[in-house]
Amino acid sequence: MSNFHQNLTQGSVGKQLIKFGLPFLVANILQALYSMADMVIVGQFVDDITTSRGTAALNISGQIMMTVTGVIIGLAAGGTVLIAQLVGSGNLKKLSETIGTFLTAFSIIAIIVTAILYPLTDPLLRLLNTPESAFQGASDYLKISSLGIIFIFGYNALSSILRGMGDSRRPMFFVLIAAITNIVLDLLFVGVLSWGVKGAAYATIAAQALSFILATIYLIKKDFVFDFKPSSFKINFPILGQLLKIGLPNGVQQGLLQSSFLVLASLINSYGEVASSISGISGKISGFAVLPGVAIMMAISSMAGQNIGAGLHDRARETMVTGMKIVVPLITAITIVVFAFPAFFMGLFTPNPDVLNNGATFIRIASIEFLVLSVLFCYNGLTIAAGYPLVTLTNTLISSLILRIPLAYLLSRGLGLGINGIAIAMVIAPMGALLNGMRFFRSGKWMKSNIKLGDDDQFEPVV
Repeated sequence: MSNFHQNLTQGSVGKQLIKFGLPFLVANILQALYSMADMVIVGQFVDDITTSRGTAALNISGQIMMTVTGVIIGLAAGGTVLIAQLVGSGNLKKLSETIGTFLTAFSIIAIIVTAILYPLTDPLLRLLNTPESAFQGASDYLKISSLGIIFIFGYNALSSILRGMGDSRRPMFFVLIAAITNIVLDLLFVGVLSWGVKGAAYATIAAQALSFILATIYLIKKDFVFDFKPSSFKINFPILGQLLKIGLPNGVQQGLLQSSFLVLASLINSYGEVASSISGISGKISGFAVLPGVAIMMAISSMAGQNIGAGLHDRARETMVTGMKIVVPLITAITIVVFAFPAFFMGLFTPNPDVLNNGATFIRIASIEFLVLSVLFCYNGLTIAAGYPLVTLTNTLISSLILRIPLAYLLSRGLGLGINGIAIAMVIAPMGALLNGMRFFRSGKWMKSNIKLGDDDQFEPVV
């Protein structure tokens, strides 16, 4: 246990947050790199100056896979928070049983998601107004990727467990394996063997599978608290109820968030292949730019979770405030660079002059969103740590359904601003969520944990 457990309730908050959050950031950068590698390599080897069909195909199919992954990460938050509060309170007797329930439930859900997604691939792509030139590539990528969903679930489950226990280093190494493998296989399958978009899909699922398998073998050999024996994979329904109480609203939240982007993708795709490519490239740049904010949010949720479990509310508050002081200046600098040099960043993805000439304004507008999200993520981290996923779900409803989608249609179609109107809507939408997050924080309700850990005599202390 001591090899995997780290006490985050003591010591300097700033040093702890940086030390614990840095591996999150590195892991997120690596994940973004191997996600970007698909689009960059396909853009260079499949696209040319006359077409951007490869980039468009990856953007559209990638949006669907991001929706699936977002739901997975949201559900996994239930495991992270419950485990973090168990560790913080010193109540570890049920830890192994909680992990067993978590992994078993995740495995079942992964199989169900694959069984649903694979046959619905083409109908979904048609629903998203996928351009004909990109349809086959998008279909191939999505069908192949859906077969690797079990590995996405597995990696995120193991990483969530370890992060809840205060270990952010090992997940970083697991994703490093996936990143290197994916880039090497992308170059081989797409660049050397000319498999096109299919090659990028095969590279991705092979990398995810290798990372998950090696992570599992490593934990078994290191005498992890969960033994991975078949008899240990069973569901404790009261524990499952606690996991779902936190994870399900987070999963729904991520599903709604990503679904709103699918609606926007359908709207953008109606403007053609070039618009779809611009949106896809902007999404990759945005995903990379907000990584420090995402890392801080994940670090806050784990660190504040342990402190709330230990009754240290002032320290939990300080964790969030310190996170803001770290991430806001960094995101500000990133925003300035992207705003100043949009053509440079687009050129990394495609040589198509139509995309390069028409995408600069869209990316400049969209970059302003980075700053809003960096602050929102910090509030969300503390809210998740306290076990109030319905608040973050409300934030998503405000930003996605009430603001983002209606504004996108109004500005792009109603006012005739085209895809730049969609970019403006993307900037305005999270501001509503931020106001609601600030309101909840100031109410002080987060100081009363929404998670029931059980009676003290049912648990044993940390050793």
